[in-house]
This record gives sequence, structure tokens and C-alpha cells, in this order.
Amino acid sequence: MKEIPPGDDAFPAPDPLSPTEEPPYDRFCDLVMTGGVASGVVYPWAVVELARQYRFRSIGGTSVGAMAAALAAAAEYGRRNSHLAAFEVLRRMPAALGEDVGDGRTRMLSLFQPGQHGQRLIKLWGQIFNGGPDDDQAPPPGGKPYALDKILPRLWHHRWKVARAFQADIVGGLTLGGWAGYGLGILLDCKFHLSSRHGLLIAGALLGAVLGPVWALWQDISRGIIDNDFGLCKGATLERPNKQGEDRPALTEWLHNGIQASAGLGAHDRPLTFGDLWSAPMRPGEAGVHCKASDPAEQRSIDLQMITTSTTHGRPYRLPLINDPTRLFFRCDEWDQYFPPQVMAHLKKVSKRYQPAGKHDPVTIDDHACYYELPDAEMPLVVAARLSLSYPALLAAVPLWAIDYTQPNGQRQLARCLFTDGGLSSNFPIHLFDEAVPRWPTFGLWLDERERKKYQYNPQTMQTSPVPGPLMQGQYVWLPGDISKGWGDWRDTFNDKRPGAQAGTPPTPSGGGTTRSNTRSTSSSISSCGERLFGFAAALLAGAKDWHDRAAMRMPHVRTRVVRLMLLPPEQGLNIGMPRQQILRMAYRYGTTAAKTLIERFVNEDGTPSAAWDEHRWVRLVLLVNTLREALGNLTESADWAAYTTPLRQAIDDAQWIPPLPAMGRRNRTVTPTEAAALQSLLTRLEKLAAELQLTPTFEPNLRPTPELRMRAPL
Repeated sequence: MKEIPPGDDAFPAPDPLSPTEEPPYDRFCDLVMTGGVASGVVYPWAVVELARQYRFRSIGGTSVGAMAAALAAAAEYGRRNSHLAAFEVLRRMPAALGEDVGDGRTRMLSLFQPGQHGQRLIKLWGQIFNGGPDDDQAPPPGGKPYALDKILPRLWHHRWKVARAFQADIVGGLTLGGWAGYGLGILLDCKFHLSSRHGLLIAGALLGAVLGPVWALWQDISRGIIDNDFGLCKGATLERPNKQGEDRPALTEWLHNGIQASAGLGAHDRPLTFGDLWSAPMRPGEAGVHCKASDPAEQRSIDLQMITTSTTHGRPYRLPLINDPTRLFFRCDEWDQYFPPQVMAHLKKVSKRYQPAGKHDPVTIDDHACYYELPDAEMPLVVAARLSLSYPALLAAVPLWAIDYTQPNGQRQLARCLFTDGGLSSNFPIHLFDEAVPRWPTFGLWLDERERKKYQYNPQTMQTSPVPGPLMQGQYVWLPGDISKGWGDWRDTFNDKRPGAQAGTPPTPSGGGTTRSNTRSTSSSISSCGERLFGFAAALLAGAKDWHDRAAMRMPHVRTRVVRLMLLPPEQGLNIGMPRQQILRMAYRYGTTAAKTLIERFVNEDGTPSAAWDEHRWVRLVLLVNTLREALGNLTESADWAAYTTPLRQAIDDAQWIPPLPAMGRRNRTVTPTEAAALQSLLTRLEKLAAELQLTPTFEPNLRPTPELRMRAPL
């Protein structure tokens, strides 16, 4: 990655990490980052600041959060292997993303390199979604609420840029339509003796001027997006070096170079893999202990996990793919368009060609030699990050192949599946590294929207008021101060009404300061109805996509360790054309501030335990006791239940003579007397624990909302 200044000419860049100020060897933290495409520029400086005080043990993320997680894991790997400049790539990254590549684009915009049919659309995307004003009180473009100024209204605001992009098609349609109308007028004059040829000429020209760009736009969308696996860019480098001979890598090559540099490896060295992270030394100078995919996650030196979404299967996948019965395969001729040659060479070397693994798999498939099984430990970090980052329409979905089990046995084949952005199903996987009582904190960085009003209901005063922290002018991050805060629901005020107040007018914050108005008229005008309808549709989508993440952040064991980064409207995910100044401002305003907020709350300089961390561990202990009490409350009654079923103790005894799971076929077996005795003893101890829990006082009954201990499907 090119060596450029860190950006302190514009905003205070973090100082380089010095080997003399490394954190204690036994002070760890986990980190989870949410998705947000261009908004991810806030992460690098947050990771750098946290690295001064903590060593990263587990790192997770989705979408652009997965990219940041991969770079953070690579930097931690480099630090563990005595690479002195391990975090230097992250420290310089915001300035690098804002670098002018020589043709009016920033480095960030140049990372998105489309094929031939997507050139016009990506250029328009960069021109339209190019950031905006710094002032959080400034009106958004067009004077409309930015929550509704995302796609169609924003395109209308920049309609002249769109018109210039399709100027040739407008002129062509105007000319062709005019001639067609004039010819039709001559024909009608000859047949019906009408004198309307000039009117038909004008009408044809106007119709052609409309249909010409519409047809051209459809061609761009169908060929540049739909035929390109539903995204303008796949990730492979398509542009040649600029006039100065400097490379202009696309997204995946740029990310791969950054990962390699952070780990202390060359761009053409063997790609950094998950297995490398798992077996890294615990501290510089020590030897790493080899860790396999089958080993428990607790044995991994650095545990990196990401989320992707299979649109074909309609569910999320956790990467790397471990303990999942679904087998996934890739084709090199498809992935050559997504990953650089050195990554593909490694994948081809370490991946196994397709072979049936059981009687339910196809014995033979067409061109089976072309299909390679997705590796686990040997998977390069850049591959998993790209699988997680596939923003629809902008970044193409990644093709993988899986066995189609919907077909009867004997007719099954591999079927193509498309994997898209992990944020579609799990945008903030804060649960990835959870333990009942954690040894070190798992911090979360959540990218939120400052535009939409956030309200909190106080049941004591029965008043609804803005949350004072994030809504104050000039405050851009918010972390609940203690366990009593942060439990209120956020509100999307697309159709806000309140008793005794003008509709859509938020109350003044109780702590002083102002909030940005998000007033929406409730009149029946077409404009107002359209805005409210668009807002309702956006709220439906956000609720379906983010309900689990927002519900999790309200939990007492989560809310005090998740920093909300309250982004201004022009700083949100679609704005890949942001200028250098804005990128650096975001990195400092949100990233540096968020990390320092966590450090201030959870780290004492003298090495003594912090009150916030002790409070969190106490909350986790209380919740563990309370949830176990609820989960085991009726264990004895349920185990002894005999109505239309076999009591569990009898079922354990019977399992010594009759296999308990006949549907499992050859894998079904009876249990041994030793196993039966162990199960009976365990059931007795669980019943005893349940009885003791019922006699134990309920600690902190006001820790609300109360989490539930339930069995759930793994990602």
C-alpha cells in the first residue's frame, strides 16, 4: 500500500504505536463492527486507539465491518510476530482513502471499478453520493429530510447531472423520435388528408427524448448490474496505472495488499489465512501453537469471524465455514473476476476438488474438476471479507455452488448460489463471542443515523424525550453511562405525532442543546404523502433487517459496551464519493472519539479494575443466575411428565436396549451402561440445581429487558 502522510494536516491523526507503550500482555478485548459501506472510514482510527490499551483476541464484523475486522486481525497478527508497523496501514488508511488518484476521484471511489456497461452508472454514483455539508444543522440537499433523500429524491435533486450523463441518448432519442413522428405525419397526410405532421414531429421528438435515456438506463442496469451478478463492481482490478505509473487497484486487491502489509507480509507472499491467525503467538517472541479448524474456538490465538448472506438459501452463514453441514464450492473461472491472481493461486492450491462425502451427495457431476470446496483454515482473510461485503447494486454478489437437496436422491446436482452482504441478515453480530461470564470485554461499534430522531420513554414521568447523549449538537458518539441508561427504544419519526404538540415537531432536549428537525407535514398533498409513504417503506425494511440488532443493544449485558456513532446524513453508507477532508473528519470525529470513550470508561491508568467493567461482570453473573432459574424452573416436572410420552429417566434406561434415534440409520446406537449412569447423574444434579435456584433470591429484578436462555440456530 502506498506510503502517504497520515492526514494530520487536516485532523489530528493518531500517533504511531510505539513498542514501548504496548498494552499489558494479559489485557484483551473482543471487537465487533457493524456494516455501512463508505461509513466504514470511521473504523481505522478507532482500532488504532483501542490497540494502545488492548490486545485483540476475537474480532468480528459484517460488510465494511468485516473489512475493518480483517485489517485489525492482520495488524494484531503482525504485532504478535514483532512487526513494528503492524497498525500503520490502519493509521494511514483514512488519508489513503481520500487520496486524489489523478482524475478527480478519491482513492475510495477508484476502488469501485465496474465493467464496460457500468462505467456511466458508477460515475453518476460518485457524483451524486459525494458527501455533503459538515454542519449538522444544515438542511439536506433539496430541503427534504435526508432519510427520504436516499435514492429517487436525491436523483431528482441532481437531475441535471443525470441529464448530462444521458445527453447523447436524449439527443439520439429526440432525433429519432422527431423523424419517426414526421414520417408518420406524412403517412397520415397521404391517407387522411390531415395537416398534423408538425405536431407529430414535436410529439415524436419529445417521446423519443424520454424513451431514449430510459432505454439507455435500462441497458446499463440490465448489462451492468443484473447480468453482473446484481452489482456494478465485482472487485477485481480493471483499470490500468495512471499517467504517473501508479497502480489503481480495485477493492479486493487493495484490501488484500492492506492485510498483507499489516501482517508484515508482501503482496505476492502467501495470503494471510484464518489458520495463521488461530496459530499466532500469544505475545511477540513466543512460538505459536498450531490450531486446527476442529479445535475449540477458545484455543484460537486470534479469532476472526464474519457474516455473509446466501440469497439462494435465505439465511446467514458464519465464516469461516466450520461445523456447518452445507458444503460450498467455487469455480476459478468465476472467482477470477473477484480476487487477485495470487489469492486465486493459493485457493487452487489448498482447496479440494469436489468429491461426494456421503450417500446424499451426487456421485458424479458435470465438470466436477472445475469445482473446489471452500476451505476453512486455509481461507484467505480477503475472501471472507469480500463474501461479507456485497452491497446490492454497487458490489456484485459472490457466486458459490451447493448441492441442491430439494431434488430427490439420485438426481441431485450442484446449483449456483449467490452470496451477498452479511448486513442483510445480521448487520451487528455482537453475539459472536459472548460468554456467560466474560474474562474480557467485547466492545461494539454501531453505525447509527443522527438524522432520525431517537426518543426514550420514561415510565416514571410517563414522558417521551430525546436521549440526551447523542442528540446534543457537537456530540457524535454515545455510550450509556451506566446500566440504568440505554434501554429505551429508538424511534423512526417518519410519521411522528405527539399529544399537545404540532405533528412531527420533536420536544427540546432536557439537557440543553438542539436537535436537527425532522419535521414531516401530515397534509394530504402529493409531496407529503409520497414522503410519508417512502418513509414507511424504509422503516419496514429497516425493521425487517435490523430488529435483532436493535433489540440486542437494549439488553443490560450489551448496551453499556456498544458505542453508537451518530452519523450525519451525508456521511452514511452510499457516499463513496466523499472528499478527503470529510473522510478524515469522520475518522477523527467518530473513530478516535469512540475508542477514547471506551478506554476512558473501561481502562484505569493505574491498572486497577474499572468500575464499568466490574459492573458489567456483575450484571452478567446476575443474568446468568436469573436466566438459569427461568430455564430450569420446571425441569423436574417436565422430566417426569408421562402423559403420552416416556419419562426421561425411563427413556435413558430404555436407550441401553433400544436405539433412541432410529431415523439416524447406521449412526443410531444404544448407549452404554456407563453413559446411561452419567446421564442419570447429570439429570439429578440439574434437578438439584433447579431447586436451589428457586430458593435463591432474585438479584436485581429491574435489569430490563431480561434476556432469555433459548436454543437457537447457529449462524
